[in-house]
Formats: sequence, structure tokens, C-alpha cells
Amino acid sequence: MKYAILADAACDVEPVVLKKPEVGIIPMEIMQGDRTSKYIPVASSETVKVFYAAQRCGEFAKTSKISPYDYEAAMRPWLDKGYSLIYLSLSDGLSSTCQTAELVAKALEEEYPGQSVAVIDTKSATGGMGILLERAVRNREAGMSLSENKQNLIDAIKHIHHWF
Repeated sequence: MKYAILADAACDVEPVVLKKPEVGIIPMEIMQGDRTSKYIPVASSETVKVFYAAQRCGEFAKTSKISPYDYEAAMRPWLDKGYSLIYLSLSDGLSSTCQTAELVAKALEEEYPGQSVAVIDTKSATGGMGILLERAVRNREAGMSLSENKQNLIDAIKHIHHWF
């Protein structure tokens, strides 16, 4: 079974990982001052400069959970191409993003019988998620099935400790 690996924009990972085949990021909405935009980890240098300049001026950023519509919009094209999915979610302890993803995954699995949408609560954010995304990609490249990869990641989560 072929499968893609997705993570949300709370994932901090080297850009080279995001250029690998069948790897994607689901954008998150970010509010800063009176502006709302979609955030993805690999932004242009100008976008990053504007973001941090606003932070220094007191316009601190806030995110909101990914909507069911945005999950479907990100996942459906993969499923339409016959892929199953592993989705690495921002910690359920920090956001209700994971719960929303699980509801959408269940609905999509009913709509696409024979395909899986495995939602994994990474119990982390930023760099911790990046470590897991890199591991998931390596596992898939080593030939692990979706279910083997999912279990490997769940086991690894118990041993990852990170601070940010």
C-alpha cells in the first residue's frame, strides 16, 4: 500500500525533508495584529522578516486549529490518487487539532474504503514533530508498511523529550 506522510505547520523540519516524495505540510492559520494568513514552515525570507519585525513591535502571533475543511482539502487529493496517509499532529495537550483530524480521518476512511488515514498525536510541537517526520520518512524509505511505521512512531514518541 502506498502512503503519504503529512504533518501540520507546527512541525519544524529541514526543508530538504519537505522536498521528499509523498511528504506534505497542512498549513495553519496565524493571526498577527490585524492580519490573518496561512503559515507553512518553509516561508520566504521576506515573510520571515515581516513576521519577526511584527513580533518585535508587540504583535505576537496566535494560531488556530486546522478546520475540518482544511484537513479535507489537504488529505483528499492524496486519497483521490490512491494513497493512504500518516498524519503527524501537533500535541493534543497543546491544541484540539488532533481531535479534529481524527474526526475527519474517520469520515474519509468511510468514503475511501481500503485506504487508511492514520492520525498520530506526536505529543510534541516544533522540533519534536520534525524528528518524528524525519523518522517517518526514513521508515517508509526502508520499506516499512503504513501500520509498521505508525507503530514505530508511537513507540518512539515515548522516548522523545524536547523543549522549546
